[in-house]
Amino acid sequence: MDAEQGIKAINLIDPELAIPIHYNDYRVFKSPLEDFMEAVKRTGREKSVRYLRHGESYDFSLKTNARAFAKPVTPHFSDAS
Repeated sequence: MDAEQGIKAINLIDPELAIPIHYNDYRVFKSPLEDFMEAVKRTGREKSVRYLRHGESYDFSLKTNARAFAKPVTPHFSDAS
């Protein structure tokens, strides 16, 4: 993944917060974190991205969501025999 693919992923998913965690530690990445940081600034996504140093942690606060408490729907299949 490169910086532009990372921005495309953020735009597609549109998370409240994105935290890049696998960077500069695998040879498969096509660009460094700094390129992604520049792309984030260029696209105005600074408020939705949080950068952590290797080994640093982040405590998420969970929001209550009505969908999280909705009754699960069980699919029904007709028997066509």
